[in-house]
Amino acid sequence: MRTFLFFLLLIFLNACNSGTGRQEIDLTDQTSANPVDGIGHYVYALSLPQSIKAGNTLEIQMDWRTVGPADIRKRYDMEVRLNGPASKVFRVDQSLNTVGEANLINWINYFFPLPSDFPTGTYQVEVRLLDETREGGVVPLGFRPEMAVGDGFYQVATVLVE
Repeated sequence: MRTFLFFLLLIFLNACNSGTGRQEIDLTDQTSANPVDGIGHYVYALSLPQSIKAGNTLEIQMDWRTVGPADIRKRYDMEVRLNGPASKVFRVDQSLNTVGEANLINWINYFFPLPSDFPTGTYQVEVRLLDETREGGVVPLGFRPEMAVGDGFYQVATVLVE
């Protein structure tokens, strides 16, 4: 039942767009007051297109925030996965983002080129953080548990590939 309600919320959030063909999604209500490791790494908000054609570049802006007693020198690799009729993982090296900084409040733009033969359909947009020094390699994010989709990924949006 919670999964069904979560997907209804995502559909509602996806329906709220700026009139520019982009989705403006606010995830502040989806964060946990008590993150698993005491540090909250979150995507508080994001902006991405409602749809994109295969062969084009998917541009996503994310408002990453880190709260709690985080190591101010720490950086994480990030992965964004499109999961639907096919699955594709895009990796963003820790040197190309600031995710993980203590008390981070930061909009970051990411660009993910889709192959021209990428299958059409509706895709979940999922994120996770990685840290090779951490056991298991996955950094827990501070979202509500029902956002978890496995392997350390959390669904934050959907996008239509045409």
